Amino acid sequence: MQKTLVATALSLLALLAGPVFGQAPLMNPDVGYSATRVMEAEGQRLEQRYYHQNMRTNRADSELKGQKSSMIVRMDRNLVWIVAPQQKMYMEMSVQDPKARGLDVPDNDRISEYSYVSSEDVHGVRTNKYKVVARDAQGSTVSGYLWISDEDKILVKMDLSEGKQRAVMELKDLNVGAQPDSLFDPPAGL
Repeated sequence: MQKTLVATALSLLALLAGPVFGQAPLMNPDVGYSATRVMEAEGQRLEQRYYHQNMRTNRADSELKGQKSSMIVRMDRNLVWIVAPQQKMYMEMSVQDPKARGLDVPDNDRISEYSYVSSEDVHGVRTNKYKVVARDAQGSTVSGYLWISDEDKILVKMDLSEGKQRAVMELKDLNVGAQPDSLFDPPAGL
C-alpha cells in the first residue's frame, strides 16, 4: 500500500521537479525546509515527516503498522537509501534502478502550460495557486494545480491527475531553514 501510494504521488510530482520550472521562477528547489507531508492517491493516505535540503537531497520518514522507515534520496551520489532502523538495516540502490523509479527521481519532462489562478492560504502559508499542464517524453499529460509559497517559492500543495490517477500532496507545519547534513545519510551502525 505505502509503496503504491508513494510511487503514484511522487511519479506525478517528478514531472514537476528539476528543470521544469526553468521557464518561470515559480519554485526555488534549493531552499531548505522540513514539514509534515501528507499524500493521497488511489484512495490511500500517507503522512510523512519530510526534510528538504535541495531538489537533489531529501528525506521522508514514515510509519506503517508500527514499523518506521526512512527514504533518503541523494541525487548527488546517485543513491536512494531505504532505512529500517528497528531492523538495524538499510537497502541502497541507484537512482537509475527500475525499483527506484517513481520514488523521487526528477526527469526532463516539462510544463507546457501554466497560469496564475489566485492567492490562497494553505495551512497558514500564503501561496500563489497555478493551473498547470505537463507532458512527458511519451506524450502523457498531467494536469492540475500547484500552490507555491509566496515568500520562499516552496511547493506547499499539489493536486494533479494523469488519466484516472490523481495525487494530492500537502505540506503542514512548514519550517523553512537549512537542514542538518546528518539527516541525509543512513545512521551509523546499520
